Amino acid sequence: MLSQFSDFTLALGGGIWFEPFRLLPEQRLFGPYFFWQDQQPIVSWELNSDEYNYPSQDWYTVANAEALDQPDQSLHPLVWSDPYFDEAGTFSMMITVDALMRDENGDYLGMATVDWALSNLNQVLQNHRPTPLTQSYLIHRASDTVVNLVNDDKSFQRTDSFYWASQLAELQSMQQARQSLLTAPDGESYLMFHQRAGHEFDLISLTPLSELKKEINRFAVLVASLGGFIALAFMILMFWLIRFVFSPFDKVLKLINQSIQMPEHNQVDVKINPINYNEDNEFTPIVQALNRVYLQIDNYLQQITRNNQQLERSRADYLQLNEQLEEKVTIRTRELEAKHQAMTESLQRLKDAQQQMVEQEKHASLGKLVAGVAHEINTPLGVSVTAITTLEHKVKNIIDKYNDGSLRKKDFQQFCDELVQVSDIVTANLERAALLVQSFKQVAVDQSSEQCRSIELGDYLDQVIRSLAPKLKHSPHQLIFTPPSEPVQLYVAPGAVAQVITNIVDNALAHAFQQTPHGKITLSISQHGDKAKIIIADNGAGMDKDTLRQLYEPFFTTARNTGGSGLGMHLVYNLVHQQLKGTIKCKSAVGKGTEYTILLPLDVRTQKTDA
Repeated sequence: MLSQFSDFTLALGGGIWFEPFRLLPEQRLFGPYFFWQDQQPIVSWELNSDEYNYPSQDWYTVANAEALDQPDQSLHPLVWSDPYFDEAGTFSMMITVDALMRDENGDYLGMATVDWALSNLNQVLQNHRPTPLTQSYLIHRASDTVVNLVNDDKSFQRTDSFYWASQLAELQSMQQARQSLLTAPDGESYLMFHQRAGHEFDLISLTPLSELKKEINRFAVLVASLGGFIALAFMILMFWLIRFVFSPFDKVLKLINQSIQMPEHNQVDVKINPINYNEDNEFTPIVQALNRVYLQIDNYLQQITRNNQQLERSRADYLQLNEQLEEKVTIRTRELEAKHQAMTESLQRLKDAQQQMVEQEKHASLGKLVAGVAHEINTPLGVSVTAITTLEHKVKNIIDKYNDGSLRKKDFQQFCDELVQVSDIVTANLERAALLVQSFKQVAVDQSSEQCRSIELGDYLDQVIRSLAPKLKHSPHQLIFTPPSEPVQLYVAPGAVAQVITNIVDNALAHAFQQTPHGKITLSISQHGDKAKIIIADNGAGMDKDTLRQLYEPFFTTARNTGGSGLGMHLVYNLVHQQLKGTIKCKSAVGKGTEYTILLPLDVRTQKTDA
């Protein structure tokens, strides 16, 4: 602690004042004091006594009260006491600075103090006066006292006893340094300067304007005299220096100007002559270097002249070629316009042919549906015809027995039983045929028309699946339809929906199950906001990335050798995006099957028409 106190060379003394009962309950006082003696720091315990009783001193109680009132350890730890007269040992007018001490938990332990004598303040302020008649005052803000004026009665003067006190109150409200003019009671005008000195003090200085003007005039005369002398000396020096330095330069510059001959109005060439300079000074190397540069420039100028002549000849050739090129461009433009017209017509024919093939594909699909349903209807009709033929034979036989009188009750009872059986067979098969015709009729009409109407998607897809029954009947594969939990109402062109489902199922039956003996196709629907979602998935062979990328391209097929047209999935894409105003996405991988996700608006009338 002595080594730390030795840094305060201007202090009278300092102490470490603990509240020991916070550390040692049985100890009431514990405060070493440090001071200077023969320019050496000394430690003393004399003030650690009941007579001095430092906890009762003003400088201690003020800091102690602030430490207890402000427990926040983040606050400023320094507390300044009011100026006072030390009757304990130094017998000096002084002021004490207290630094609060806390442990790592922020608990208050005591304080460290440094005592500063006020007797030297007058001398310090006098040494820093701008003029001999300047009056300087250091004011303690908390006690409103002038601390550098010490009276014989060991007391301090308050600021309100000075004539400048009223103006001081206004200056103290300002944070920054301020100055103002003040007139003393004796009529003398002063420049009053106020400066905030830390958090506790204000510095006031009063300088007589007459004294300040004398100092300013004296300094101005000194500066003017010295500046005039320096300016005159500088001008003389620069005159001789410029004359000495620039005299050879002027000569060289004149020779350079004479060496370059600019062309007249009717001339083109620039002539550069070597510089004849016979002096041997610092400009000699420069002139020699310029002569070498002149030689290079002359060579460049000759080369430029030759290049210009060549450019003129090239320009004439260019103009001739440009005329020929314009003629060729005109001819080629006419040829390109003719070819463009032919390509446009060919493209239109190609689009018409493609559209015709797409329509043929739609009709071909409808034809396959008709053929399948017709074949399927033949079976119940054939059974019905066979049953009717058998019944006709039985009726003729029973009539013959009745006519010749050999009809027995047993024979008639057997005939009635057979009649009921045949009737049941005919009724069941005709109902089956009627159901097939009803489903086919609605699906066929829808596929041949683009008229929109409102449908319940689940019921309509059930009809479409029944129309696909002939294809699935002779196939080892299954089509499993999961109806929605709630009805999904759509306003669309139903034929387009049927065509999309039919083509995807046909595509799966044709390509997905070549390596799968018993394949499965699942169809499910649901509603998500204003969209209907249809998912068609199979557990077949799947597609590689290249096939998946070209899936919707027209005329792309992996079954060209078996009669595939490559228009089925292209038709599906066009129907979904153009007629149904929806989207279709396909997810597939080799060996992991294929899944189509179709999103359709619930009402196509709310969708914008494609451009």
